[in-house]
Amino acid sequence: MRLLTSYKTTRSADNALHASNKKMLSYALALSMMLLVASLYPAFRHLIVDQGGHAVIRSVFADGSDAAPLIVPMIAYAAAIITLHMLVGAVVLLLTYLTRMAFPATKASRQSILLLWFLAISCALVLTSAAMYPRSHAGGYWYELATLSIGSVRAFELFWLLLGLVFATIIARIALAARMMLLVRKRALLSSVAGAVACMLGASVWLSSGNASISTPAIMAQPHVVVIGLDSLRTDLLARFGGEGHVPHLDSALTNAYLFKDAVSPLARTFPAWVSILTGKHPRTTGAWFNLTPHDLIQATPTLADSLKSSGYETVYATDEVRFANFDESYGFDKVLTPRIGATDFVLGTINDLPVVNLVVNTRLGEWLFPNTYANRAVANRYMPNVFLDKLRRNVAFDKPTLFIVHLTAGHWPYHDASKDGSKLSSEFKEAKYQRYLYGIQTADSQVRDILSWLREKRVLENAVVWFLSDHGEAFGQPSDRLIPGMSSGSSVSLSAHGHGTSVLSPTQYQVL
Repeated sequence: MRLLTSYKTTRSADNALHASNKKMLSYALALSMMLLVASLYPAFRHLIVDQGGHAVIRSVFADGSDAAPLIVPMIAYAAAIITLHMLVGAVVLLLTYLTRMAFPATKASRQSILLLWFLAISCALVLTSAAMYPRSHAGGYWYELATLSIGSVRAFELFWLLLGLVFATIIARIALAARMMLLVRKRALLSSVAGAVACMLGASVWLSSGNASISTPAIMAQPHVVVIGLDSLRTDLLARFGGEGHVPHLDSALTNAYLFKDAVSPLARTFPAWVSILTGKHPRTTGAWFNLTPHDLIQATPTLADSLKSSGYETVYATDEVRFANFDESYGFDKVLTPRIGATDFVLGTINDLPVVNLVVNTRLGEWLFPNTYANRAVANRYMPNVFLDKLRRNVAFDKPTLFIVHLTAGHWPYHDASKDGSKLSSEFKEAKYQRYLYGIQTADSQVRDILSWLREKRVLENAVVWFLSDHGEAFGQPSDRLIPGMSSGSSVSLSAHGHGTSVLSPTQYQVL
């Protein structure tokens, strides 16, 4: 009878503990979903309110057939962000249990401890996202606070330091507990924590190591063909064109180059210009009259890639933005290294500005989970130029004669990346807009330096033909941007000297490198 009573008591206690643990797990997951919903609100507001006028966005939501290809990527995206936020909830729950183990006499309920840890971890994530990405939604509100200097550390770093000290104190108290049972549990717990920490450290090293080991290919009988394109490059920035030398790395690369100073774009838009570059044909022949021309309207064969592939070349095309020029394997390329092409780029690339996502989006895990954001210059507020270079280093081997084409778009609107530099320049004045443009072009110029350094490491340049070119220039309403500066803008002839592809009477739009 005693055994039966003892069994029932033990079973009742186990059931109560099980129910309590389930309730705590429910609380943790509910809080993590609250964080997700709160993070999604500004992202969806930006998509609907700020981007709702975009022609592509309107077409996606106005036509069900256009929205159909979004279904599977949207499901995958939803699964990814829900999983990441559930992991945050799991970490908060683990910290709650560790806290109760370290302070068994505390009168605070587990729900209160869970809520405190949730608030602390959420604040840390938001502040870190704001510091890493000043132009993100979190950065717009919290960047100044997150980067406030307190001695030699910034506020968000100090916050993590304090959390680390609290966690170390908890672990120390658990380790110093006297009871044997607790010591046994402690060993198992510490082993689990140590294993988890080791796995996390290993994963972080793997995720952050964009610079994989680089093999040195043998010198080929046939030369590699390297084409480096810079979007929106004004030739008057180049010293070789008599400019002030705003792009020193490109100028240095051109020191001993053959230079064609009278080259013009057949049409000052990215896609038509690049179709002409690949085919040697005018837009009236290729049918590429505007950006994102439907593929079935293009006559683009054979391309340079088709010709070199037939001669035994590996053909690779890479770019960090595809919102105005879509090139895939059908243009003769064996490998295409670009963000994901299509409506998902406009939609998913816009709505995933979430603090938890931002911490992984530029890692190897982020490349797998969020291909619409990773190394995507169109998502400028989280684009890191070095991440795009890491992608190239991992995916282009040069182990056979290779046609390698890379198009750098940092000089294109909106002229910025994830860094804070240049963000205080107002777009209300033309000169300020020009300064922002210079920042974007100089970012691309730095990428030219890094790409050439990588190619030297791989000994590619020891036997290569290298072309530098631009698809079109850019105009900012300056007197030099008009072919006939004295003509008034009230003329019946289009004299729009802003942007690119707006007027054939704007030489800075049409003259190219």
